[in-house]
Amino acid sequence: MQKAQIQDLETGAIVNYGNLDWVVLEQKPTGTTIFGSSIADFKPFSEEDDGKNWTDSTIKVYMTEELLKQMIEAGVQENDLVETEVDLTTVDGSTDFGKDKCKIFLLTGEQYTSFKEKIPKVDETYWLLTAYSTEEFYVGGAYMHQVRIVRPDGSLEGSSPDAGLYGVRPAVCLKPATEVQIVNSEIHTKLEELKAMVGTTSPVTFSAEAVSLVGEISDLCNSIASVQSTMEQATEYAQNMTAEQVYLDCLSKILDASTMAHTTFNVYALVPVLQTKI
Repeated sequence: MQKAQIQDLETGAIVNYGNLDWVVLEQKPTGTTIFGSSIADFKPFSEEDDGKNWTDSTIKVYMTEELLKQMIEAGVQENDLVETEVDLTTVDGSTDFGKDKCKIFLLTGEQYTSFKEKIPKVDETYWLLTAYSTEEFYVGGAYMHQVRIVRPDGSLEGSSPDAGLYGVRPAVCLKPATEVQIVNSEIHTKLEELKAMVGTTSPVTFSAEAVSLVGEISDLCNSIASVQSTMEQATEYAQNMTAEQVYLDCLSKILDASTMAHTTFNVYALVPVLQTKI
């Protein structure tokens, strides 16, 4: 698998880090949030039926001690993990649980809703960290304590913290320069499609369909902050190159290299440059 710095990848890309596969959810200057693309284990949220506060939950102890230890043993560098503040505001708007800081965590209900389109579905139900309320609430003739869960179809429901062994899908925030392995990237997939369409034999000609595809790939690349910040350097690098030369350079640096070259610009910036030349 090809290697890259996490800051240089588009949201929605699947990467391998510490022998686990993750989906890139959000890029920020301070770090990149990634989310387990599969379930790491099955645990109750708490051993207690009212244990709905993430801060002192069973699942937090498991994740921050046992699961994190397993990841470190698999090659994760703990200093690559950015300590992240998680918001424990409940579904009914209470802020009594406050906030927490940790290096590994579950997604909140709000985060899940924001990133839902990027999150791969799994075949089992898994936990989020958001409780419905800091208080008991009355449903169907009984007082309930519930925490949000995600069903296999992607819908949100609630469960008592001790009601079942639901899935643990961890999230972490990585420092921008952390190196990961690329498992699946829409940019790479579309570049492979472009390569099959256009070929690599000179002279390279771009049909209307190929030009449209370059535009699609360029839009994906332009969504990456490190592309935007290094576009000037990429443009200068390719100043005297033809469209054919830039295209072949894109293939060699992005598709065919064992690692994406990190020089003065994100190599994905070559695709928007190509778009300006065809």
